[in-house]
Amino acid sequence: MLFRLESIVAVCAIALTSSLVSAGGCYPAYSAGSKYAIGSWVSTSISSTTPITYTACSPAGSGTCPSSGYIKEGGVTTTATYNFNCISEYWCSQSGYAPTTIYASMAWSQEATACSGTATVAPSKAPIYASLSSVGGCPAAWAAGTPYDTGSRVSVGSLVYECKAWPANQWCDEATYKPDPTKAEGLDYWKQAWEVKGYCEGTMVVTTSPTTASGGGGCPTEWSAGDINKYKEGQRVSVTKTTTPLVKMVYQCKAWPYSGYCGQFSPLNAAGGMLGWDLVGGCSGTITPTGTPTHNPATTVINGCPNEYSPTVTTYQAGDQVSLNKMVYQCREWPNEGWCKQKEYLPGGPYSDMAWTVVGPCDGTMTPTVAPSAFTGACMYIKVVTTTPTPTPVVYDILTWRSGTLYEAGDRVRIGAKTYVCKPWPFYFWCRMSAYQPKLTSSGLWTEAWETGGSCEYVSLPPTPVPTSKPTGIPTVTPTSIPTATPTFKPTGVPTETPTSMPTSPPPS
Repeated sequence: MLFRLESIVAVCAIALTSSLVSAGGCYPAYSAGSKYAIGSWVSTSISSTTPITYTACSPAGSGTCPSSGYIKEGGVTTTATYNFNCISEYWCSQSGYAPTTIYASMAWSQEATACSGTATVAPSKAPIYASLSSVGGCPAAWAAGTPYDTGSRVSVGSLVYECKAWPANQWCDEATYKPDPTKAEGLDYWKQAWEVKGYCEGTMVVTTSPTTASGGGGCPTEWSAGDINKYKEGQRVSVTKTTTPLVKMVYQCKAWPYSGYCGQFSPLNAAGGMLGWDLVGGCSGTITPTGTPTHNPATTVINGCPNEYSPTVTTYQAGDQVSLNKMVYQCREWPNEGWCKQKEYLPGGPYSDMAWTVVGPCDGTMTPTVAPSAFTGACMYIKVVTTTPTPTPVVYDILTWRSGTLYEAGDRVRIGAKTYVCKPWPFYFWCRMSAYQPKLTSSGLWTEAWETGGSCEYVSLPPTPVPTSKPTGIPTVTPTSIPTATPTFKPTGVPTETPTSMPTSPPPS
């Protein structure tokens, strides 16, 4: 079906601002607080300063050469006006994403050349038509208070609208954002929450409300503010979106470290709700709230518990496993492993999630595997270092992966007692990147840069190699440059001036 976009219905249903093309002139200046849609054009002035350079000259203080002996150039500030085109209607209307901010590229596309004068847009000489596909029967009309979620569809007239993804879906059930193709540009807030999907004919039975949360459809405990330890990964809460009619939604706290935001931001907080919460669905009534999840109930009980956690041990490393109260915990990978060594982050404690992950319940004792607890033995490897005149084997400690280290081919790191070897060129460049740091998993991105190197073990240097040169067979005969201490045999020709302290013999008679 073809819709003539000059008609009031379709003109407002499908944004025409994207069809406007810069004509060389400057569009109206950006205004904070105004509503913009995709394709909207604005202009703003941007100042830039050329770099300052210093050129040596001589003689200092003579002619054009300053007394400092350097000529300063640059530092000139110019201001020009540029046109910007909106590429995200959600961000364009927020002042934090204005064309002059550091986040402007997320909302606006800047023209390469400056503009001057005033832009004019010639009216279309012929009607513009857009082809909309049929979606079948018409869904129910939009109704205030209905808990619309991403993908929910409503109809207005013969047009079908679909609720956008988060965070725009939070506006879909608000009257201000009700789909209304008669709204003029600047007042068509509905475009931030809904998009046109096609046309419809007849009626259809659709589900506009999201699926209710598990637990018989009842609502868990209402969200309340707290610190980073208020909610744990997987914990669910309910929030009230509207009171008349009553509409409540269920949200689930994300995995660590995002769980730290769950107590700081309500799921409905436009600025921070998305950081810690995932939407589960609608709910009604009440349910008995579940406690903080500790492990997957389906997890098999581990046969044998690793070493008991001790707050006095300060050598825990990434991958080390401990047990506490019949629950197994594993030390997180770098950079969080540093907290495993601090008793304030003991497993199961208020800050446990920052240092440890829950593996599951255990029972009995077990024979230690490669690294069930902190590795305390020697973990070293031999690396041949290029020296003169011959390469030298050197023993290095195998440490955990560290950011900023320029790893080379053959370098080793470890997780617990499991070691990894950096691959040869060109792969060793990736060994230096955190995205490729070794993991305890058998597959993953890390395998592009590293390969397993076995378990930690003590190594010793090989015996001293054969001497580099042979000794000379004949002793040297060159005399020494300093005379020997042998006394001379001839008497001196001049008597000494210092008299003796006692007469040597009686005087002659």
